[in-house]
Amino acid sequence: MNTLRRLATAALVAFGFVLAMASQPHHAQAEMMQLTFSGTLTAVDSLLTPYFSTGQDFQGTVLFDSSAANVSSDSNIGLYPAISSASIQIGAYQILKTSGISNIFVGMNLSFFGGNDMVDLSMNSPLSLSGNLGGFDPNQLQLKLISFGGTGFADTSITNMYTASPSQYQYQYMSLTFSKPSAEQSAGIAMNSARNAFFASWNVAPVAVPEPSTYTMAVAGLACGGYSMWRRRERA
Repeated sequence: MNTLRRLATAALVAFGFVLAMASQPHHAQAEMMQLTFSGTLTAVDSLLTPYFSTGQDFQGTVLFDSSAANVSSDSNIGLYPAISSASIQIGAYQILKTSGISNIFVGMNLSFFGGNDMVDLSMNSPLSLSGNLGGFDPNQLQLKLISFGGTGFADTSITNMYTASPSQYQYQYMSLTFSKPSAEQSAGIAMNSARNAFFASWNVAPVAVPEPSTYTMAVAGLACGGYSMWRRRERA
């Protein structure tokens, strides 16, 4: 009887999960994309030269929701709370963003920025660090693509960051800033295309996100498997 009771309870839990997943609207599914990028450092503050050097390679990833809604009311600005995680590897050090949501900024013909077009990914604290930088902690990772003259973008869509031609962006930029609270110091490292260094790679690809039906089938499979095991045990 205890076995039957446990089986009935498990079946009810599984059935409830199936109903909950099935009730989720399809349009609520995030359309996750992953940006992978790489480049070479062109500037390192003197406080960080024990750990980084100019000419050093870096590579990283940014996971974002391409279906995020634009929360800006300015027709020349798109502001998308889309970034869920990010990482950048520079030598032996890795900086991670694993919590909170950061914004993707898309500006078209910006009057306060010389009439230029810009894509800006800014990932602020909390950021975590693997390794020891003498008490320095990361507080912002920023990636920028800028098209001069305000002729690059037709709109402020988030897709401008991955559908435009790389040659369209005459200015490309990566910066990583650090602070050392105990000494009230700040420092940074950067890749700046004004120093003739562009991203070596900048690629965006979809990330597979299971549909609700996938979870439903998985739960149903587990329930059937459990029932089969119980039947074999009863027959034995």
